[in-house]
Amino acid sequence: MAETLSFVEGWDFSPVEVLVVLPADTNFTIAFFESSLKLIEVRASRGQVSQRIEGFRRATGKLVLQLDDDILIDNESISLLISAVNKFGICAVAPSMYRYPSIEPWVRLTDVGFTGLRHSVLRRVLGAGSLRESMGRVSRAGVAFPLDPTLISSDILEVDWTPGGALLHHRRNLITESYFPYQGRASHEDLFHSHILRSAGVKILTVRSARAYQFFEYREESFSSIFRELMINFDFVKLYGYSKFRFSLWVFYRFFIECTRRVISRFKSRQSSRP
Repeated sequence: MAETLSFVEGWDFSPVEVLVVLPADTNFTIAFFESSLKLIEVRASRGQVSQRIEGFRRATGKLVLQLDDDILIDNESISLLISAVNKFGICAVAPSMYRYPSIEPWVRLTDVGFTGLRHSVLRRVLGAGSLRESMGRVSRAGVAFPLDPTLISSDILEVDWTPGGALLHHRRNLITESYFPYQGRASHEDLFHSHILRSAGVKILTVRSARAYQFFEYREESFSSIFRELMINFDFVKLYGYSKFRFSLWVFYRFFIECTRRVISRFKSRQSSRP
């Protein structure tokens, strides 16, 4: 959080307020932070989405930036986001996502080689189209496809969804009612949020030249976490009328790929342990 706030302090303008939303049941406090910003501590029930919503309810500025505490946005990028949200009217605007500290795009996509062929077949099975057509889109299976900023031809791209870690809104368009009734770590909440915004007539835009840097930490997925993620995604599919059949193919693919990856990993581990 400290590094995120230090980047905000480096902006050419000072935000009207910075709401730091914390779980109600934690002893952590921002009282010890020394900052030139107007920091306001807000308590909310535990959960990423409920904390965001409480922040939205308390926000008073004309423009509101939702920002996770592990994301950094520099002065040039926040200026580009503000320019875009003012230019395009009823919209929410997101930066392109990069890994920190490597400064590599969060997602790199390709349509060449075996990997490119496999992904190309998958996109068409799920109803997402070509690589460039699928970027930032939600397929007919209700599966969200990521965006590679190095492959975008224009600086502003309208998308179906965007990761929820950094998104700039007009305050009048904020969603202040609960839309994510799941406990534990948030997963696919940005799909629900993006769909609700678009249903209300709010365009979602990504600005290629604006960058948000997120701390990257590799986490080994367990089968239980994959299953939970897929169940939440399936609820999204049912709620908004996507293809259950195509989604079932996605479920098969996810578990098949994960099982294959683990088998290969164990084989390599055994090979390397041999004298």
